[in-house]
Amino acid sequence: MDEYLLNVFTAYYKRIMRVENKLKTLIIFHYTNLYNKNNVYKITYAQFFSKTERNKHLKDKIYTKLLNSNKTEKEKFSQAVTKMYLSEITNFLGHPVFFKSKIRKILFSREINTKTTEFQSNSRLLNEFRNCIAHIDTKKFNKDFKRFSIALEYFEKLLGFNNIITISALKQINPSHRLSCTEILKIIYNTNKKLFEDDKILISVFDEIAMLNGYTYEALPQRWTIVRQKYQIEKGEKDNYSKENNDINQIQLTFDI
Repeated sequence: MDEYLLNVFTAYYKRIMRVENKLKTLIIFHYTNLYNKNNVYKITYAQFFSKTERNKHLKDKIYTKLLNSNKTEKEKFSQAVTKMYLSEITNFLGHPVFFKSKIRKILFSREINTKTTEFQSNSRLLNEFRNCIAHIDTKKFNKDFKRFSIALEYFEKLLGFNNIITISALKQINPSHRLSCTEILKIIYNTNKKLFEDDKILISVFDEIAMLNGYTYEALPQRWTIVRQKYQIEKGEKDNYSKENNDINQIQLTFDI
């Protein structure tokens, strides 16, 4: 696998895992604090864990084994949630055990109806994105990247994560106009100049904007091209700054005389 593509996949996989781990942490915290700790796993096992789509062997090995163990209900529930797949987590959030409970009002940064088409669609896409990366499916990655990015950002917003540059911030870009390397870098520079301080982060952000603009992975500019253009923009900004200061000094000098 190409090292650069591996870095791209890794960056997005980390973001997906951040969403997954945050959801697990919130579910464990709220259920064990707001529900009776003496029966939290018995209730959720009967309503959800015993009915997951995992094959019976794995289900018995994980969830049923926990039910029959000597662990506390809180320990059982915590370990069960920790072992959930991302698809099981999103299914849990769309299940009556969740959406009919008061926890749905406080789990996210705002109250959300997890039975809506919007939530269900983004859940499906987030799972597809995760599987696409896990199976190194570059064809699907190129084809569905924009939809995947929107779904990932949807969950990041619900969880209160701050993104460097969001999809909504890029809606001003005409999708029919293929941005040049310089144009994309200027968007980044004008949005957040600090991104120019780290080439690795800059390239990651550049690639995301480019692919949202219609580039395929294969068509992305080489790293050295991006970095070279970055220096040209910085040089141009410094030259403009020097010229402006010189003009100000001339005005001051004339004024003083």
